Amino acid sequence: MGNPKLHSNDTLISLSDLLQVFKKNRMRIILGTLLCALCGALYALTKPIEYTAEATFREKSVSQPISNFLSNMIFGGSSGSTASTDAIVMMKSRKFLEQLVRQLELHAQIDQKTGGFPTLDKIRKNITIERAAFKNSPFLPVPDPKPILGVRAVAYEEAVPTSMQIKFLSDSYFQVLEEKKIVQTGEIGSPVTVGKISFTLYRKSNAPLTNQEYNLSFSSPIKIAKNLSSQMTLAVDRDHASVLKLKMNYPDRHQAATILNTLMSIYQGYLKDEQKRSLEEQIGYLHDRQTEMGERLKKKMSDYADKLSSDAVTNGFFDLDQSMQFLTEMQQRYKGDLLGIDLRTKRFQAMQEDKHTYHGTDNQDVALNQILTNIREYNQQFDSLNVALHESSGASSEANGDFDKQFIELGEVQQFRAEIQEILKSLVTNAQPSTETKLWNDPRYLVKNWCEKLSTETGINSCRDNFISYLTNLQHLFLVQEKTIQERLAHQQNLESEFRGIDLGTARDLYMQYMRQVNEIEANRLKHQFVIQEMEQPSFELSSLSTLLHDHISQEMINKASATTLLLQDQNNRTVKEQERLRDELSLQKGFLSIHIKQSIALMQLHEKLLHDKINTLQKSRLALLQQEISVLEEQLSNYIDTSLENLKKEKNVIEQHQAAVMQELAQLPSKWVEEKLIDHEMEMNQSMVEELSKLVESKNISSNLELIHSSPLDRAIPPLQPNSPHLLLFSTLGGILGALMTGGFALLGNLSMGMRASPDNLRLADQHVSGTLSKQYQGDSKGQLRDQDLDTLRRLMAFMHVEKTVLEGSSMGKGQALLLVTSKGADYSLDLALLMARMGLKVVVLSLDFNRVAATEELPGLLHYLEGQVSLPKLHKGEFYDQIFSGGICRFASELLASKQFSQLIGELEERYDWIIAVSHALPTSAEAECLLRRFDRAAFTVCDEPLPEIEKCVNWAEQTTPKKAITFVFSP
Repeated sequence: MGNPKLHSNDTLISLSDLLQVFKKNRMRIILGTLLCALCGALYALTKPIEYTAEATFREKSVSQPISNFLSNMIFGGSSGSTASTDAIVMMKSRKFLEQLVRQLELHAQIDQKTGGFPTLDKIRKNITIERAAFKNSPFLPVPDPKPILGVRAVAYEEAVPTSMQIKFLSDSYFQVLEEKKIVQTGEIGSPVTVGKISFTLYRKSNAPLTNQEYNLSFSSPIKIAKNLSSQMTLAVDRDHASVLKLKMNYPDRHQAATILNTLMSIYQGYLKDEQKRSLEEQIGYLHDRQTEMGERLKKKMSDYADKLSSDAVTNGFFDLDQSMQFLTEMQQRYKGDLLGIDLRTKRFQAMQEDKHTYHGTDNQDVALNQILTNIREYNQQFDSLNVALHESSGASSEANGDFDKQFIELGEVQQFRAEIQEILKSLVTNAQPSTETKLWNDPRYLVKNWCEKLSTETGINSCRDNFISYLTNLQHLFLVQEKTIQERLAHQQNLESEFRGIDLGTARDLYMQYMRQVNEIEANRLKHQFVIQEMEQPSFELSSLSTLLHDHISQEMINKASATTLLLQDQNNRTVKEQERLRDELSLQKGFLSIHIKQSIALMQLHEKLLHDKINTLQKSRLALLQQEISVLEEQLSNYIDTSLENLKKEKNVIEQHQAAVMQELAQLPSKWVEEKLIDHEMEMNQSMVEELSKLVESKNISSNLELIHSSPLDRAIPPLQPNSPHLLLFSTLGGILGALMTGGFALLGNLSMGMRASPDNLRLADQHVSGTLSKQYQGDSKGQLRDQDLDTLRRLMAFMHVEKTVLEGSSMGKGQALLLVTSKGADYSLDLALLMARMGLKVVVLSLDFNRVAATEELPGLLHYLEGQVSLPKLHKGEFYDQIFSGGICRFASELLASKQFSQLIGELEERYDWIIAVSHALPTSAEAECLLRRFDRAAFTVCDEPLPEIEKCVNWAEQTTPKKAITFVFSP
């Protein structure tokens, strides 16, 4: 039977363990509780004495929009909550509190120097206050202080607090001291100035002042305002949102009430000032509005008078009816004249409609013949160029490929440029370039070869510089290619847009210039192709290319290749490996130069294609210019034909102008009538508007004044009689609870750090068998008079050892069972256990292994004499129910003797004769003797007195490590 292993890093704690720890440390916990309760009481008794003054203030009801009113009605909101919240913010603002501090002059304080112990006096007063609060006394528990002096007319604006001493020479005169130095003298009731500080002392009582000393301190008004804000509480009443509750905690009960009342007065003054400012702005707006309307009406009337004056000068009529009759007669006469002009104009229009069908020549008109000749020539050029462009457009579309293919090529070029940027960044930071890029695996470029060369090259700086030059050139190539593709796509959309605004001569010159560039590019391309073919020959000298390739990169590559060739020719001073490396480097330089020339050829081809596209675009622009020239010539021909109609048109225009003027005059007559009516209507409207605005302003001012009247204190603050309770019982209780928790926690942590004491509960939590606990009254060998608790414990021990199985089945193979009892400091229950087994009909022998006591005469010879070889067998004491073998004396080498062969033989002989052998040892559970005995017996019962869990763990580990595993149980003894 085996037990699970008890790990040392496990903390098994049950509720009974906690109660046992607290019970063991109860005196310490009680002491800590009392000490912390005393500290809480001292804190409560040394608290400063404060009074709480209360007041209520009714805030005005601010008008709200209809939407806010409806939302408040729906969701149960209060219409005055916003106004109340604004009032709280305003009252607790620094502006109001600073004004309060300056008005009450709270930033100056004068105190008389007194001896004694002020802390003891504060404790006495707090005890008195607590007793009065407990009795609910209606009297004043602490008398009010009666100050003799006060400070007023204080001027102090510094941020750092300061203080000074006042020493009275008589009842009226005093000295001001700073750091025990006299800095000023003064008189009561007269202003005193010390540096930037000025103040005036006044009497509050007639007590004598001679030889009295006082401390006068000054603080920043801002700091005092912050302190007042923390001591003040403003809240909205739950039942009435327009009512504010004000509370003030302050050491002086009269001053607390004064502060609240003054604050409400300051807020009322603020509301009055705001009302006055709002009224002034409203009156100003009304005045401005009235002035604006008067000026607008005056301007309209002035404009109307000017129009009447001009009509009188033009028509000679002030009356609208006479003016309308005169203008109508003139309009009818002008219409008759226009009908006659239209009849003559129609004959010329018929000739004008047939002008485009006339393409013959007229010998009498040279200008007309020249225009017609130019039109025929431009038409011929237009037709031939149009046919050529239509033929080339089909070929160009076939050469450029599909539109989607160009977009794919553009995306590939942009991806290559981005990858080059990443490689350049990695080279700058000395990092390894990524091998997962598309450019790395593209065989058209040597990025992979360069990276491999860079990883194996000894001169890494020069190789990296060459690689950066190569990538820079390749990036330039991709940039040019990207721009070319983008321009090609743009030309496919609108090819002739870039040549708008040029004439035919400029287009012809551009065409010749583009053709010359095409020829030059074609010649250079053939030259580079020839160079590539020549470079494939092994005997080709690269230095000869310096006269053909003039770009910077080619010259640099040619110079490096020439230098490598010179080093290679020095065969006498070079080893075979160096020559091989130089040949590889020369081959690599030729490859780079070849790639560079091929890339240059690709650039030339791109440039040549771009020029062809521009020539095509330019031809389309020429086609548009020819069409424009033809249009211009046709316009000249139309102007020539229209010349004969100009006189008729001019005449008609003059008549139409007069007719339009008459019609304009006629059209203005109804508007003048409307203007007269509008002026009358506006005069009435302005008068009504001014009256309504005045009523609105007056009604609003009356409403605001009513609201201002409502914004007033409901309950003014009065000095409270009872100061705030120090809550002595509360703080004492909290301190006691805190002390109990702290001391209990420290006791628990101490037990955990030293090892938790073993208990039946935590051993059962660790899956260990516990037979039970012996009673405190148990002393061993009770001769059958066992208590119920002890009897139950011994029965569970026998059940765990399967004693009943021995009774039912008998001893297996004629051998009995052995049980080891390690009682440690506990009671010896072996005899009672043997008695119980004997009552079950078992033959039991009790073997004492206690070699730490002197044996009696009747016990000799014992086990010690047998193990030392003095006797052949120990003396066996026969009993009524069981037999006994005593230890036989004291021996320091008991562990070695018990591990001897004689002891094993004795156990074997006893197993043949008895059903159960009960071996009893008083060794500690963690001693070497207990470990040695555990190896001898298959079953063991350990008595636990006050051992920690780590020691019990050793016993469990011993039982687990032996083969076969031992069956162990634990019995607890007080």
